[in-house]
Amino acid sequence: MDAIARTADVNVATEAPNTWDAARAIAPARHFALPQVLRGLAALWVVLFHLHSGGHVSGLFAQAPRAVVWIFAHGESGVAVFFALSGFVIAHSLRDATPSLGLLSRFVLRRAIRLDPPYWAAILTVLCLGFIEYRIGHAPAPDVTGPQLAAHLFYAQSLLGFQNINIVFWTLCYEVQFYIFFVISLLITHRLGTKGRAAVTLVHFGIAAIWAAGYFPSPLEGLFVDLWFAFYLGVLAYRAPHSRSAAAQMIALFVPVALSQSPFGWVAFITAAVLAVSLATGFVKDGLRSPPLLFLGTISYSLYLFHNPVTGAGFFVAGILKLPDLAAIVAVLAVNVVVAWAAYRLVEAPAHALSKRIALP
Repeated sequence: MDAIARTADVNVATEAPNTWDAARAIAPARHFALPQVLRGLAALWVVLFHLHSGGHVSGLFAQAPRAVVWIFAHGESGVAVFFALSGFVIAHSLRDATPSLGLLSRFVLRRAIRLDPPYWAAILTVLCLGFIEYRIGHAPAPDVTGPQLAAHLFYAQSLLGFQNINIVFWTLCYEVQFYIFFVISLLITHRLGTKGRAAVTLVHFGIAAIWAAGYFPSPLEGLFVDLWFAFYLGVLAYRAPHSRSAAAQMIALFVPVALSQSPFGWVAFITAAVLAVSLATGFVKDGLRSPPLLFLGTISYSLYLFHNPVTGAGFFVAGILKLPDLAAIVAVLAVNVVVAWAAYRLVEAPAHALSKRIALP
């Protein structure tokens, strides 16, 4: 969730066809189409999960085919897709960078400018909708403290034991930790040479292998280690086509993932495998390219950030209007896309453009 978020500058080589002008208008020029498409599908999957888990149309799901219900019920695994994509695109974006303290500082600043404004706008949206719900008597007053809000601004709420203002925000805490740990690792590798590279690889793989099996909890609530394997699988996927070591590590991680019997682990591994094969074959450049899917990928970060409160508000209004369940789902999905598109145009795109001014050394 980029998450989860659109986490790197992965470019689509050619413009979208003229058949979808809206997509062309906001889709940036990028290298790879496939990661952007997968990001959009992952965001949509998470939205479907919250449509199901919120219990808004439980009667409809009770009558739906099992396969459909399974897709909705396991949509939280879209986060696994986000994490694997993050590892892949961060490895790609830093492939030519010279590891240094300057790289670390510029990278963190660039990520902050890229991710923070949409995130802060999403926090404000949650608080505003919560206040509206309180004023109309639909919910109690929002219970948000100053320290809790401050922790959110620095992606530290999970580590500090605060409840997330929006349930989806926990993934951003993990993403930021992944980024910082990975760049620091590159710096250590650069400073220590061959021995450092071997040591860092061992640490990366060790953390991934130990926690991928799911037998051990994180030593600290909210610490990234228990889900590092998903991000690292993405890194390995980018390196595997030209590195035997990366390919071997990726294959070896299949064992703990299989032992975990977790849909999250399987989705992360399958995503990484698809990325590795698509990179080796060139499919990553134009795979699944279509204007609607590219459009969905473009707004995926905003869709992920805003969908939960928008979904709740949407079903509340649908209930007042007495819409049938299926019509309510379609209407709520449409509203989510419109809100995500507006958030992208008004907040995310300007932040992205500003972040691009910071060159990595």
